[in-house]
Amino acid sequence: MHTLSNIASGIRTLFGTVPGMNGGSALGDNSFWQRKMLTHFTRMDMNGDNFVSRDDFKSLVKSLANKAKLSDQRAFLMQRLVIQLWEDFWCCGEDKGFEYKVPVEEFLGLVINLLKLSDSKALLEEPLSLLFGVIDLDGNGVVNIREWTIYNEAIGVSENDAVHSFEVCFDSKTEVTKEDFIAVGQAFFTVTDERHTSRHLWGPLV
Repeated sequence: MHTLSNIASGIRTLFGTVPGMNGGSALGDNSFWQRKMLTHFTRMDMNGDNFVSRDDFKSLVKSLANKAKLSDQRAFLMQRLVIQLWEDFWCCGEDKGFEYKVPVEEFLGLVINLLKLSDSKALLEEPLSLLFGVIDLDGNGVVNIREWTIYNEAIGVSENDAVHSFEVCFDSKTEVTKEDFIAVGQAFFTVTDERHTSRHLWGPLV
């Protein structure tokens, strides 16, 4: 079981402290930011083993294909997207082997190191763009409430919480563009203000 206190301690030991966005407290000591990152990690940990692996991403696509009754071609394309997301973002472009598993401390350290860079928000665009491609189940370039709900249910968010996050994060739009999603996703990873609506992106915080 992960707790915020032992995660924060591990982050400070491995990566030091990083100033928060917009003059906020250091991310390694910001419990709200840590909860957001732990929430995202938990949603991607499909098998609940406290690690995120290539198999979790493949399981995600399998679940989506079943729930949305995707064609084999569409499922194959989504499989390619998630593998690219796994290799380029979660593995930092390194060949770590098919069996590699990312623990939560490493994931938070990865994000912290990314946020140290001056162009961090721009660097978040690629993984968020890939993830949008997975959520866009029919591949038409926009995400509607049905697709959003199916994706969120696949990662363990209830239908009611998925509907709430869609309405709150995207200003009650009926369809969300890739640009809309990237903007909210960037805020989720960088903002430390607890009042910001991006906190709801992946359902209730853990």
